[in-house]
Amino acid sequence: MAQTHMAQTVYPFQPANQFIPNPPPPNIRQMGIAPLNPSIVQKLRDKLDVDGDGGVDLNDAMAALDKLTEPKYKCSECGKGLKKKSKYGTELCVECYRNPSDEARCISSVTSGARCKRRKSSDSEKGYCGIHMRKHAEPLPLTD
Repeated sequence: MAQTHMAQTVYPFQPANQFIPNPPPPNIRQMGIAPLNPSIVQKLRDKLDVDGDGGVDLNDAMAALDKLTEPKYKCSECGKGLKKKSKYGTELCVECYRNPSDEARCISSVTSGARCKRRKSSDSEKGYCGIHMRKHAEPLPLTD
């Protein structure tokens, strides 16, 4: 293996036991980095200032974290976060879809005489679920 030797800065007329200072670090221009444009810095601060109080602080970090963890899709009835966009365009969570309100329930009655507990179909004009829509001969919508 080849050994690498670090070059030492030799100062003239320095005794061996005297402290030798390190050379100063290069400045930004010597390293080939252009200084940041003040307008770019201001735009960055404006983006990081989530609460709009003029300064970037812990409150801004917490607000940004809340934005990141906020669900993209929400149930249109209860506001619970959905993991993904609803498949049939209902924008409802599973609990709200399976337990519809009286306004969202089918208007037909079942053989026992009780009201149907299924949800109205979005294709129904009269307010029937998918099963009763066919039973009551409601025409299916035309699809191209």
